[in-house]
Amino acid sequence: MKRISFISTGMILGTVIVFSFISCKKDSASSGCSNNDTPGVKFTQVRAVITANCGGSGCHMNGGSAGGHNFDSNCSIVDNKSVIQDEIVTDGMPPAGPLTTAEKAIVNDWITAGGRITD
Repeated sequence: MKRISFISTGMILGTVIVFSFISCKKDSASSGCSNNDTPGVKFTQVRAVITANCGGSGCHMNGGSAGGHNFDSNCSIVDNKSVIQDEIVTDGMPPAGPLTTAEKAIVNDWITAGGRITD
């Protein structure tokens, strides 16, 4: 009886691991983000805002990862769009001072349009 229980437990555990792995792969692929994509106009504007406001003093660019966020790659910006919106639009980052109304509008428009590299 113990042998059957062990085999059943192993089969169940193996199935859970396989399905977990498949769902993780699916989730990361479903973002549709590729650093090889040609950036659209909206993304290019957002990248310029982030570069101008978030890259200073090595905070989030040029290898910096303050708060665990680095925006060196295009996909890292896409993957962190909700963090970016929360921090720079809602919470008043960067430390040097909040973004202008126009810069906040650029970020919000990009996110409203889907927050992708290609728009």
